Amino acid sequence: MDRRCVTRLSCFAHTIQLVVRDGVRQLPAGSGILSKVSKLANLVHQSAKFKEAFEGRFGSSRSIPSTNATRWNSLHAQLKAVSELDPVKLADVLRDQAVHNLLLTQREQASLLEIVLRSIRSSHRTRC
Repeated sequence: MDRRCVTRLSCFAHTIQLVVRDGVRQLPAGSGILSKVSKLANLVHQSAKFKEAFEGRFGSSRSIPSTNATRWNSLHAQLKAVSELDPVKLADVLRDQAVHNLLLTQREQASLLEIVLRSIRSSHRTRC
């Protein structure tokens, strides 16, 4: 093997994921939103009763993806999926299933939309 000095470069996508996650956590409502969205995704995937109620409102083709530590865009996909749901229908499902702690306030809903829109704009700028 050649004896040249090899510099290890960290994965650019993973670096972006860490920066985005840290940025979201710095938002006043960021960590609360992340927590609620994560718990909501877990409910959809782990509770047959909740999944049935969710699919009854949104259809069987809709879901909330789980995050994956090795996929840099999984957090964005999860946040985007929740932001695209009708907030009234989501609130109805959460109330019907007595999961009041996961209801998004209007401020949290607005922050979620802002996070998703900013991340879309950022990713568009980096591709161009």
